[in-house]
Amino acid sequence: MMMKINDRYEFPEEFDAAPFLIEGADKSEPWTYQLHGVLVHSGDLNAGHYYAFLKPEKDGWFYKYDDDKVTKATMREVLEENFGGEYRLPNGSLLRAPLQKKAPIMRQNSRI
Repeated sequence: MMMKINDRYEFPEEFDAAPFLIEGADKSEPWTYQLHGVLVHSGDLNAGHYYAFLKPEKDGWFYKYDDDKVTKATMREVLEENFGGEYRLPNGSLLRAPLQKKAPIMRQNSRI
């Protein structure tokens, strides 16, 4: 049975990509990125709804863009409230996926 994965995945507000660059890469300028958007899918594997949190200005607020409605968002909404979900099992009962409190997933670059 296919199921949507609702595991917690954490991402920082600021990400430094320098440690992941190949040896000899140009590091004369910083490789630091600021989070400006989060795309969220609400629903299950077969149906649902997408909305986005975007920060249109470098030092501004995040806003939630949901169809024709735009509202100011808190950092908690942007970073913390987009995990978990509900599944309907083949027997009709409802299974609620709990919020996952896992350590952030850190991936290491592999060398070829």
